[in-house]
Amino acid sequence: MSLTNRQYDEIMREYDAISSRNHRIQSERIEEVNRKVPEYAAANAKLQRLRMQKLNALLKGGDTLSDYEAEKDRLIKERDRLLTDNGFDVNYLKPIYTCPDCMDTGYLTGTRKKCKCFKQKIAKLLMDESGMSHLLQHQSFATLSMKGLNEAETEELKRAVTYSKEFIKNFDSDYQNVIFYGNVGTGKTFLSSCIAGELLKSGHSVLYFSATDLFTEINSARFSYDGEGFRDFLEDLYAADLLIIDDLGTEKTTDRTIADLFQLLNSRDQRRKSTLISTNLDLAKLTVLYSERISSRLGGGFKGYGFNGRDRRFTVNERNEKERPIHHVQT
Repeated sequence: MSLTNRQYDEIMREYDAISSRNHRIQSERIEEVNRKVPEYAAANAKLQRLRMQKLNALLKGGDTLSDYEAEKDRLIKERDRLLTDNGFDVNYLKPIYTCPDCMDTGYLTGTRKKCKCFKQKIAKLLMDESGMSHLLQHQSFATLSMKGLNEAETEELKRAVTYSKEFIKNFDSDYQNVIFYGNVGTGKTFLSSCIAGELLKSGHSVLYFSATDLFTEINSARFSYDGEGFRDFLEDLYAADLLIIDDLGTEKTTDRTIADLFQLLNSRDQRRKSTLISTNLDLAKLTVLYSERISSRLGGGFKGYGFNGRDRRFTVNERNEKERPIHHVQT
């Protein structure tokens, strides 16, 4: 699963907070039991002294505590009895773990294999940071409907879905940049959301911006952060497994935005990080709108996929249409 150093550190800080909270709860329980059942504290002190005697005996080169195991078991049973006799569960003072599988470390014991809870945290973080939560609620392969399309439109959509699924399937092995172009309402944003959702499920980092928001964010970060903060912001843009730029060509085009776009595309290409662009403009108009360097990169470094036909906003499938208002997908 792909994480930047910042994202990894954020998750590990969450584990540290969980461990600290659980340790505090356990300490409060120990204080409670020692206060209410002083005999428990005495039995526990005896057990600790017995363990120190065992350790000292081993350090001196021998094991003279022949009855150590029997005495240890007796003291443990005595502690357990004191707990239950005074209304406490026998496990009341044991270490507390939110995730017993990894004991709140994120990794399965004795391995560097990420725990299920770690993978869940990664998925949540990537989703929260993707900028697509609002889209993915309704835009997925499962909610795609071809109702109302004519035969030609249906076949075209099927080809686009097949292409999108192949892009997902080969994402890790076949580096590609893609530009979806064509008329408004033909499904470009919808299928971009489908692709993003599937990649997020498999733990890939995905960032989504409309073109207007992207350049607004870059410009805002340039003046809001110090030098290191701005570099960290750009690093997230450069390092995401997939960057989606929606509606390219609708933003206010300036020399600054053109330079920012070129730097973004160039840096991601150098790292072999895929970019998916959607635009309502055809490739000829994009060439006129942007510099030769941009149009050359889009023409040579991107695979174009055209969406033709009339405006047809896809809706949720029929089983949901009766349960809630139709959701119109913007493209």
